[in-house]
Amino acid sequence: MIASTKLLHKTILNRGILLSRHIGSISTGILALQGNDVHTTQNWNRLVVSPTANVNKVSGALFISYFSTNMAVNPIATYEEVKDLPNHPEKLLIDVREPSELQQTGVIPTSINIPLATVETEFKLSADMFKQKYSRDKPTEDTEVIFSCLKGGRAQKAADAAKALGFKNARNYKGSWTEWAQKEGLPY
Repeated sequence: MIASTKLLHKTILNRGILLSRHIGSISTGILALQGNDVHTTQNWNRLVVSPTANVNKVSGALFISYFSTNMAVNPIATYEEVKDLPNHPEKLLIDVREPSELQQTGVIPTSINIPLATVETEFKLSADMFKQKYSRDKPTEDTEVIFSCLKGGRAQKAADAAKALGFKNARNYKGSWTEWAQKEGLPY
């Protein structure tokens, strides 16, 4: 029965087990508790057990099924979402290519340019400095931030760096400039 669940993580504990499965940005799993001890192999900030959580006692251990969605629903942004960004000023599109690349190809409307090598530094600027430099409000940890580049590789690295800094809604426009230019009839 356990083998058929295709679990990515399985940790056997003293009279308890933590099982979890990660599907995109959604984590589901079973947390094993024994007495007042909570056993986990992941760095969860907190576990909130809702009235709908499944709680069972098996072999002296208490099992709580839980699910966590502390990131954007889909970590990949689509062309349609990026095309609609002018209607969503609360979202931020960041092109992480070098300025010389932007001069050769052009830019996606509403994007600001923060080269990949400087993303971490720029995200640590004060809110005032960020606004002064980019004419946009500095994103908060809850702001949806979409990264783009030429083909999506550097954008993913930038999204990962932003997530590491606590920006939980950092996303990658995987198609990036290449897809944008194709769909918009621009040279790429």
